[in-house]
Amino acid sequence: MFGSELMGSITDLSTHWYCSKNFKDHLIYVKDTMLIPPLFNCLASWLTVEWNYTSGLPCSRNRTQIYAKDFGGLSEIKYIDGGVFGKHIMADLIYVINKLEEEGYIEGLDLFGAPYDWRLMPLNFNGYLEDLKVLIEKVYSQTGNQKVALYGISGGGNVIQKFCQTVAQEWKDKYLRQVLLHGPSYGGAGEALNVLWFQNIGFLPSIFNTQTFRNMVFSIPTFWSHLHNAKSNTAPVLVGPDGHNYFAQDIPQLMIDYGKAVGDNHQTLNLATKEVIMHDIEPTGVPTYILFNSVLETVYGLNFSGSGNWSIPEVIYSLGDWKKLRNKK
Repeated sequence: MFGSELMGSITDLSTHWYCSKNFKDHLIYVKDTMLIPPLFNCLASWLTVEWNYTSGLPCSRNRTQIYAKDFGGLSEIKYIDGGVFGKHIMADLIYVINKLEEEGYIEGLDLFGAPYDWRLMPLNFNGYLEDLKVLIEKVYSQTGNQKVALYGISGGGNVIQKFCQTVAQEWKDKYLRQVLLHGPSYGGAGEALNVLWFQNIGFLPSIFNTQTFRNMVFSIPTFWSHLHNAKSNTAPVLVGPDGHNYFAQDIPQLMIDYGKAVGDNHQTLNLATKEVIMHDIEPTGVPTYILFNSVLETVYGLNFSGSGNWSIPEVIYSLGDWKKLRNKK
C-alpha cells in the first residue's frame, strides 16, 4: 500500500516553523531524516491530501507537487526509504527485482518499473494509466513484439485491475501475456477499518501519533479505498454494542454517522464507496495468477458486542489465505 518513493516540490507553504517552505524536486518519502522527531511532522504536512471541489477528486494539497519519478526504471521501487550511505531500512521490491535479474532479466531491456503516487490510488490516477499504456506499447515494440507480463503487489494489484478495465480487449490480446497479482488488496483490508474507526495508527510507534501525522494518514484516499469491498465480503465486518451486524456496504454510512469521515475525508469516502467499496471486482480479461502471501490470521473486522459500547472491541480475524485454501480441500 505504501510503495513507491515520492518526490516533492513545495512553494511558499507554511506548516511548522522547523519545516522548509520552499524546495524543488526533493525526495521526501521516505528521506531518512524525515523520520526524526519532529521532522516527521513536515513529511506529514507535505503528504496530506485535499479534496479538489473543481475536479471532484482528491489531490495533493495546495502549494505542493508530489510525484513518483523514474517511470519505466526500477530505482524508486527497490526500497521505500532513500537510504543512508547506501544502507536501507525499508525494502520494497528489491528481492523480487534481484530474483528476476538472477533469471536473466535486464533493467531497461525487458524489465521495467511503473511507480505511482500510492496516496491517491485508486481514486485519482492523474494520467498514470495513460502513461502505463504507452510504456507497455514501448516494451512490446523494443522486445520484438513480445507480449508483456504485469506484476503488482498489494495495492499495485488494484492498479493493474483498474488499468485492465480502461483498455480494449483487442489491445489486451495484442500487448498483454499475463497478470501476476501478489496479495492484491482490492477486497479491502481489516487494518484500514481499524485505523479509520479509531483514528489511531496502532502499527506505528506512539511518537508518530501527532495530530499532524494522524491528519495526514486519514486524508489518504488509499486508506478509505481499502475499506471492505461489499461484493467480495459477505460476512459481517463489524458487530455493534447491541449485537447488530454491519456488513461491508453499511460501513461507509456508519463512518459518517459516527463522525469518522468529515470535511474533505467525507468527500473521499463518498468517492471510494462509489468507485471501490460498492464496485464489482471485474476480471482483467488477461490470464491472471494470484499469489497469496499470508499464512497468518489476518484482521478482518471489529466486534463491540462484548463491551456494550463503541470503545473496546474484540478483533475479528480471518483464517488467512493458506488456511482458507487448505480447508477447501
